[in-house]
Amino acid sequence: AQAGGIQKSPVSTAPKDTTSQVDFPRESWTFAGYANPESTILSLASAAVAGDLDTFLNSLTPDFQAHQRQKWQSDGKTEDQTRDHLAREFGQTKTIRILNKENISENEIILSLLIDGGGGNSETPRMKVQRIGDEWKMAGPYQPPTQKEP
Repeated sequence: AQAGGIQKSPVSTAPKDTTSQVDFPRESWTFAGYANPESTILSLASAAVAGDLDTFLNSLTPDFQAHQRQKWQSDGKTEDQTRDHLAREFGQTKTIRILNKENISENEIILSLLIDGGGGNSETPRMKVQRIGDEWKMAGPYQPPTQKEP
């Protein structure tokens, strides 16, 4: 390659800064770590579409991991069936877009998402993301606190 004047650029292993990113088309899904909520979205989505159950679960808070495992078990799904289900579910998604980012505290954020499933199918969940140590993890659908009556 040197003789022909072609040089290869070194591949960057530094994590990509995703904090200003709001659109995550499926082509961009790759493991990006958990340094910020945006990286967590990429890591979770890429793991799901690849059927990587360990990385998918690692993208969740411990409480949400336990909830997901219990749900899969009560549904009677094997590990392989769970992998296939995640890959199918996320495989239909064309893009994930952050519509709004609401800081609840320095360790909790609510993301309003648009999940475009293509063919006119889309949903707009509100998901809670929590910082645990120096990593952000998906904590599941946001449930606003119920107000107690006086």
